[in-house]
Amino acid sequence: MSTNFDSLTKGYLGTAPRLGSAGTWRSGPKLLLLHGVTRQGKEWQALLPYLDSRWEVVTLDFRGHGHSERADGYLVVDYVADVV
Repeated sequence: MSTNFDSLTKGYLGTAPRLGSAGTWRSGPKLLLLHGVTRQGKEWQALLPYLDSRWEVVTLDFRGHGHSERADGYLVVDYVADVV
């Protein structure tokens, strides 16, 4: 199967701020891909074809990035709290 970012199911995770997410959303071991600062989940597109046959791949846009909502805090502890 050859997956690209545009074919992933997109939605939101969390409540405040809502975080943009995309994934294959099928059974199998889960693999959460987190991007770097000033990036977005779509940055992982080139790797998806190599990962989606083995993993349930989920990408996430951190607060204030990509399709996620803006928030009051942008410290590392804020990003961690959104994911953990």
